[in-house]
Amino acid sequence: MALGLIFRDGASVFDKKCVHKYNRVPLVGTSQEEVVYAIIKTGGKQYRVAVGDKIMVERLPNAAGDKVTLDDVLMIENEGNVTVGKPKVSGAQVVATVVDEGKGRKTIHFDYRNKHRRRKTIGHRQQYTRLEISEIRG
Repeated sequence: MALGLIFRDGASVFDKKCVHKYNRVPLVGTSQEEVVYAIIKTGGKQYRVAVGDKIMVERLPNAAGDKVTLDDVLMIENEGNVTVGKPKVSGAQVVATVVDEGKGRKTIHFDYRNKHRRRKTIGHRQQYTRLEISEIRG
């Protein structure tokens, strides 16, 4: 148990982990056990989500306003009861609404070969989809 203010993503004020600043919505007066959350996998990454969270995932083919059902649920915690899948929790789903789409920050890759006068600069902006979690089933 972490002491102090608990955030919706499960982190406390004292945690050192890096979480996107828009995922940190404080829950006033609640403890970590009262929050129902799930760990989902999409785009090769894992996310800890609760109802009402907004997360940025790699681009999905859905338009803004569409409902998305995420079936790759790895773990669910509900009122202290933890269900861990092997590898997925059977019958569990997370329903989310697509808020918008966009691009992330530009990353620059500079390729340099010594003694060959080769310099190559490549930029990349990762496309993402912002989801708002509306329901956790299972």
